Amino acid sequence: MDAELAYVFRHALLRDAAYQLQLPGDRAKLHGLAFALIERLMGGRPPAPPPLGAAESVRWIPHPSDTAAEELADHAQAARRDGAAPHPDLSEARALYLRRAAEHAEATFRSETAGRLWLQLAEVVPRDFRGEALRQAAVAMGRSGQPKNALPIFEQAVAATREAGNRRLEALALRSFGLGLKDLGRVEEARSFIQAAFEIHREVNNPLGEGQALAGLAGLSSERGENEAAERSYSMALARVRAGGARNAEAAVLSGMGVHHYATGRAELAEQEFETALAIVVETGDRRTEGSVRGRLAILHRHAGRTDLAARFHKEALAIHREIGNRRGEALTLSNLGLLHQDSGRPGEAEACYDRSLAIFRELGVRRDEGISLGNLAGLYGMTGRFELAERSYREALAIHRDVRNSRHEGAHLCDFAVLYVNAGRADQARVCWEEGAGILRRNGDTGELGRKVEAIREACRNSGIPPLE
Repeated sequence: MDAELAYVFRHALLRDAAYQLQLPGDRAKLHGLAFALIERLMGGRPPAPPPLGAAESVRWIPHPSDTAAEELADHAQAARRDGAAPHPDLSEARALYLRRAAEHAEATFRSETAGRLWLQLAEVVPRDFRGEALRQAAVAMGRSGQPKNALPIFEQAVAATREAGNRRLEALALRSFGLGLKDLGRVEEARSFIQAAFEIHREVNNPLGEGQALAGLAGLSSERGENEAAERSYSMALARVRAGGARNAEAAVLSGMGVHHYATGRAELAEQEFETALAIVVETGDRRTEGSVRGRLAILHRHAGRTDLAARFHKEALAIHREIGNRRGEALTLSNLGLLHQDSGRPGEAEACYDRSLAIFRELGVRRDEGISLGNLAGLYGMTGRFELAERSYREALAIHRDVRNSRHEGAHLCDFAVLYVNAGRADQARVCWEEGAGILRRNGDTGELGRKVEAIREACRNSGIPPLE
């Protein structure tokens, strides 16, 4: 140990020993003094924020004290705890700085820290707002890669908002809970929670909340091939979020509409919607949605044969997801980047992308996305002559798709499975997979995907000397 390190080590030990020798009341005074000095040095106390979950959305405004907000909250707590008499001002200050610390953590993409701080805040805010603090904690936990751990917190949030009798906050908690369930593949439960949220928002006349809930329902309908319901819900959702004046919510709805319209063969309309959504979130600084939209544009460009643009958008999306710690977004982008590498004749790079994305999805417990990536990997195994691995991976992927009711990818991967069987000379099995998969895509109205699969099966049949299946 060099001299400087030894000094620092001894200094820390001596400092801790000196602190422990103080009586509890004296320690409380020291913390109170530290709190007052730091607060003064950091520009004084920030103004009181609007109530948690306020109906009117207010843009978060940074304050010089934000970088020290968690430390200030800790000092306020210690000044009250170590033998001091109750001090209302310190209690209020602790709640204020916990909230600012949580909001600052979110603004700087430290979702795990934000989740921990929101949970602490839930213990000190008035009963009326405890549920909203819990909801914010659960959302942050989901974003930090803890979707399973977030579910019981969402459940507590719903219970707390009901107990408080705040119907609007209850609806927010129900929708967030539903989206968390959707991410984990529990789509029927998700639908019931989001539907309940929509009905409450309509009851309390909250158009923005209605629109966001409708968008969630539209996405679920689209994935199941319920295209009329999806179109209707998306149209109403867009009108309501625009009426609510929430630009980021408008961008999220437009992006979801783009996915639906692209799947149902309206690529030009989808591209317009993605571009409009991207312009909004670049303007507002919503990096999370920006990463998602760039990834969706990359997929569109890949299918259109614009590989350079696809590579650029994938690279930009991946950088954003990694910057903000969005591990699910990172894994989704890696899986789609694997498809681009595969199409471009780079199987080694493709396999590395699939393996990494699968590892993340399995760690997060996101079964829907795991199934998609596993089906993509099966296609690569087939392309590189590893039939047994491909067959097993397709079967595992299809089991997941059916379990989470992802009919869109079930149909697509059944068609890919048919190509594998054609290439292996197993025409009867190929026909069974093709008829089932193509039937699903037709029922869902996934005309673009069906067209690509028809081209693939025709080429495989031609190369194998098998009569066309379609």
